[in-house]
Amino acid sequence: MPLTLTFIGLGQTGTSLGLALQPYASHLRRVGHDREPSKAQWAQKLGAVDAVQFNLHDAASQADLLILALPQQEMLPALQEIAPDLRPSALVLETAPLKRSLHQQAAAILPPGVSLVGLLPVPAAEFLNNVSSAPDALRFAHSALGIVAPRNITADCLKRVTDLAELLQMEPYFLEPEEADSLMTSTYLLPQVLAALLLEQTADRPGWQEGRRLAEIPYAQAVSALIDSPETLNALLQAAAQPLSRLLNEAQARLQRLNNSLAAGETSAAENLSWLENSQRSRQRWLEERSQGSWQAVEHQTLAPPPPPSRFGGWFKKK
Repeated sequence: MPLTLTFIGLGQTGTSLGLALQPYASHLRRVGHDREPSKAQWAQKLGAVDAVQFNLHDAASQADLLILALPQQEMLPALQEIAPDLRPSALVLETAPLKRSLHQQAAAILPPGVSLVGLLPVPAAEFLNNVSSAPDALRFAHSALGIVAPRNITADCLKRVTDLAELLQMEPYFLEPEEADSLMTSTYLLPQVLAALLLEQTADRPGWQEGRRLAEIPYAQAVSALIDSPETLNALLQAAAQPLSRLLNEAQARLQRLNNSLAAGETSAAENLSWLENSQRSRQRWLEERSQGSWQAVEHQTLAPPPPPSRFGGWFKKK
C-alpha cells in the first residue's frame, strides 16, 4: 500500500508542495482537504492531490503523514479538531510561521505516539519578487526547509522529515522553537508591520489623491510585503509579542537617531551616508547569497526529481 499523505489546507503552500510530490505518485497517495471544497477540487485538477476528502475527520484518519498548511490562527483549532482521528503512529507537519506557542499548546492536545514537527518552507530565489498566489511545483525547490522538531522525536520520524525534504529538493536545517520565532519575526513579520505603517502614513492622508499617481517602484515594493490577511497578521502579532516588541524598540531608537541627525543638518551628512552605504551593501550581499544559494549544498543544476529515498521512514521499504 502506498503511503497516505494528507494535506489539510490547499492554498499556495499546500498545493505547491503537493505538485512537487507529483513524481512520486506510485509511492505516495496524496489526499487533500480544504474547508472551501472548490479549492480542493481545483488542487486535484492541477494534479497536486490524487483524491479529495471533503470530511475533515475522514481526511485526518487516513493519514500516515499529515501536512497542515493553514494560516497561523487556524492551526491550533485544526489540531484540536483532528486529534482524536489521528493514527497512533501518524506524523503531523505544520507550516505556521511561528512555532513556540503553537507547539506548547499542541503537546497537550495530540495523543501519545503522534509527533508534531514544524516546517518553514522558504520560496526559491526566483519567487521572491513574485507576489502571485498561484501554486507552483518549483516554488520551494532548491531552497531551505527549516525544521522545528521536539526533543523527544524518534529517529524514524526524523528520517521521514528529512526524506521528505529530499523529495522536495530542499535543504533541511534544524532550529529551536525560540530561535525560529525570533528569525521569522524579524524577516517575515516585521516587514509586514513596516508595510502597514507606511500605508497608514501615506494612503488616504492629505495629498494622497495626487501622491498615489506618483508612487512608484520603492513604494510598490515596500507595501507588497503586506501579504497576510489582517486576521493572520493579528494572530502573528500576539504570538510574537515579545520579540516583535524588542525589534520595534530598536527601530524606534534608530529612527530617533535619524531624526536627531536631520535636525543637525550638514554636520550629520557623513554619518547618514555611511549608514545608507552599509545598508546597501547588506542588501546586495544578501541578494547575491540568496540567488546563488551559497549557504546550501543543493546543486541548482539538478532539476530532475531525485529518486525516492531507499527508506522513507520505513514506508517506501514496506512497499
